[in-house]
Amino acid sequence: CRNHLPTACLEEASNLTMDDLVVTEERRSSIEKTPIHIATDSDAFHRLPDEIIEQILLAAEPNDFASLILLNSKWRETSQRPHLYTHQLAQCPSYATSHSPIPIAVDDNLPALRRLFAREVKRNLFEAYLRPKRTLIKLVSNSISSSSCPGGEGMQFASSPRGLHLLAYNSSRIYVIDVCSPTVNVKREFKIQRRPASACITDDAHTLAVLSSEMQVDIYDLTQSPPHREHSLILDNKPQTIAISACGAVLASAYDGGIEVSSLKSSALATEKRAVKCDAVDALAFSLDGTQLLGTTVNSSPPCTVVLTAPYYDPGSQLLEENLGAMWTTSILFPNTSRDCSHAIWLPDDEHGEPEWTFTYDRSFETFRAVRLDDLRNGTTYFTGPIPNAKLQTKLLPCTLPATTSQGELVSAGFQGNEVWIYGIPQDLDAILEAPPATRDSTSNSNSPGLGRHNSTQGSLSRRTSTRGQDGAEAE
Repeated sequence: CRNHLPTACLEEASNLTMDDLVVTEERRSSIEKTPIHIATDSDAFHRLPDEIIEQILLAAEPNDFASLILLNSKWRETSQRPHLYTHQLAQCPSYATSHSPIPIAVDDNLPALRRLFAREVKRNLFEAYLRPKRTLIKLVSNSISSSSCPGGEGMQFASSPRGLHLLAYNSSRIYVIDVCSPTVNVKREFKIQRRPASACITDDAHTLAVLSSEMQVDIYDLTQSPPHREHSLILDNKPQTIAISACGAVLASAYDGGIEVSSLKSSALATEKRAVKCDAVDALAFSLDGTQLLGTTVNSSPPCTVVLTAPYYDPGSQLLEENLGAMWTTSILFPNTSRDCSHAIWLPDDEHGEPEWTFTYDRSFETFRAVRLDDLRNGTTYFTGPIPNAKLQTKLLPCTLPATTSQGELVSAGFQGNEVWIYGIPQDLDAILEAPPATRDSTSNSNSPGLGRHNSTQGSLSRRTSTRGQDGAEAE
């Protein structure tokens, strides 16, 4: 019964009373043996002494440890010991190779140790974390138009800088969706006359920018009801897309041949803007502090990625919204361009504040990689993608702009063929893989190029022993 019947049978057997057992014993033949009642696996695990549970947790690998601490309340309680977390952190390759010191195993450091291990669970895509939850949102419009009919006009989407709010818009409506609340809901709904070419919103959902015509951007204050249009910007060039800084002080627009940055102050003059010539891009994103701007291609050809940095500003002054606008609009801008990369996003870095790395798709090697902002041509941490079907297609290119978590541990990317891949990002992208002593001599005498730009497959195989030459975990 224990091996072949469902769990309900086991639960029913455990509910037998003493009278039932006595009656069964009286009817049993003298040649029959008394049955042995075996407890369920869950009861057996629950009755294990704390010392045995601790030894199992010490012997388990980090992936198994992350699952065992969720087994039941007894295992969870036993696992809350600092030396267990320090031991498991030392076993995580992505943490051990980052050269970060592990906090001392004392009770006061237990919350910090738990947070560090939780980051490694996400970064290495342990089984305990791979339990995706999908939320389906149906947008129903009350307007009588062809765009509101089922199977009618499709929608475009844009997220706020930190992903707290999502914009969905077509030719008749703009929806502001709150995705940071426990329950996802449509926060605001606006009726429009025509489909915007592009739209963007701040994280606090207070400022909305809409590219309403070929050369005009309307800025709305959403704190009022109905929303109030603060002012309109007349651009010098026809933009392909727009982006707004997290604080809502600066607006950037990309056009064919350059990028234009404008101040959004209500008292801003027509001259408070700057334009820089560069290769065409069709996606823009400010860094969270608003001091850097990333432009990249998603649908355009040829591939290109551009990074603009606000000129030097007096560090003694506070970085207010007015100062941020002055940083972008009072000095000459110089672009940092790469013609090998596309589909680029920021990789957030809480430790250093300003981002130092980008996650881009290298068209030359047909794979994602992490590159530094100061040199977009170099980067040796590769993230392999799905293998294309040779009969149907020769290349399997990304079809969407990647997205990252708030702390940059995970990045998701969509590929043609309805596949979404999730990559774990190493904590230290500067760590260099050292060959084992047994193979170091043979490696130096071989003609292989080793780790680097020339071999992305080799980098993916070394993920458990390095963070510099490693690739992200592949999810099929």
